Amino acid sequence: MDIQNARRLFEQGQLVEAEAAYRRLVNDPLQRAEAFYGLGMVSLTKKDSQAAAHWFTKSLETNPKEENALYYLADIAAGRGDKDSAIRLFAGV
Repeated sequence: MDIQNARRLFEQGQLVEAEAAYRRLVNDPLQRAEAFYGLGMVSLTKKDSQAAAHWFTKSLETNPKEENALYYLADIAAGRGDKDSAIRLFAGV
């Protein structure tokens, strides 16, 4: 399984399969940041912003240049009403 296959599963709405694929990929150092990001997207799609924030944070810890994860973290903070964090995070995008 590679990241493209996991992404395809996600895009096809196969969330259970996509989540399983992304979870397997977190063990691959070359795909880890994208796999964490993918898990964040699956969580967002499931309307679980707390889990999504966790995975986006893990993605950023693995690859600080992962701007999409940073954007979604800021969006989640804004949705929670945490304007200061949202502004700080959006400034980093």
